[in-house]
Amino acid sequence: MRIAFYVNNLKSVSAITKIAFSLEKEFRKQGFSVDYIIQKEPIEVSLESRVYILKSRNDLKRAVELRDLSKEFDCILAFMKPMSNVLALSRILKNSKILVGSVHNNENFLKYGKPVYIPLRLIQNFLFNKLDKIVVVSEAVKKDLQKTYWISEEKLKVIYNPIDIDEVRKKASEEVEDKYKKIFEKPVIVNVGRLEKQKGQWHLLKIFKLLIESGEDLNLLILGDGSLRNYLKNLAKELRIEKRVFFLGFQKNPYKFVKRSKVFVFTSLWEGFGNALVEAMALGIPFVASDIEGGYKEVIKKGGFYVDLSNYESFAEKIIKLLKDSELYEKISREAYQTAEIFKPSKIANQYIKLFKELSRG
Repeated sequence: MRIAFYVNNLKSVSAITKIAFSLEKEFRKQGFSVDYIIQKEPIEVSLESRVYILKSRNDLKRAVELRDLSKEFDCILAFMKPMSNVLALSRILKNSKILVGSVHNNENFLKYGKPVYIPLRLIQNFLFNKLDKIVVVSEAVKKDLQKTYWISEEKLKVIYNPIDIDEVRKKASEEVEDKYKKIFEKPVIVNVGRLEKQKGQWHLLKIFKLLIESGEDLNLLILGDGSLRNYLKNLAKELRIEKRVFFLGFQKNPYKFVKRSKVFVFTSLWEGFGNALVEAMALGIPFVASDIEGGYKEVIKKGGFYVDLSNYESFAEKIIKLLKDSELYEKISREAYQTAEIFKPSKIANQYIKLFKELSRG
């Protein structure tokens, strides 16, 4: 079976690139041919696959290109809703191949739940129903699509994101540059994620303020970048914790920093899945995470604590508990390390392969 992965781009720091790349490696091991269709450059990863770059910047014209390219493949898997919509348009233009879309976040009702968006929601329903299947990365995403776009149960398939556990652990063994080593002279709590509203890092800063006020001698490391960077840096100054907070931006290898940290703190307001949390667990780093509806909470029952995001005191208490109780820390660290194995690419890829085979039989 020849499969095309349709993604926006192949940036090395992109979570979607990591997911697609790890699936591709497993598909190849099982004898499948995998190539990429991308909407724009850059291409920052080394691939065995062929890469087709769509020339158009208009979705309808992209759909025409996809339809014409489809003769090369048995199946096209689109990653994320925008690409899934273009793929659906190609079906309207007589693309007869197996077409599978995917949705990776569960903020649709939050964005479009108001009655004013009903026409848009009906259009989205029409497009999604042109696809043979839509992969969703958690039950939370599935419920969100059903509530927002009235998508039927039969159209949706839950498959969790693959995490290349072995690659994460390999990269974590790399040395941290000398200029960053001073950060780890104190115990470090760490957060990895885009500096955007979804990730809620302003909550993290306020929780960290409580930790410092309670006498804890810690540093906070935040890896990632985004539109809230300046706001968060200014907030750290207002809270008078800026000397203990380190914003390192995007790092090609965040794992070497996470590995040297003590606790991973996740303050997201919503999550479709939560890759960064599982990657931290793969390194044996316990977590304290917001108690929200999301993919990670569906299957991760061990490896850390879930806390109501409005309860900063409880967040701080759980972090201190992990830092002070070495026996508890070692127990939860082992549980985190072992639980992450659930998301190995080989296990996840088999679910995709089974789906493609079922769709090909018709």
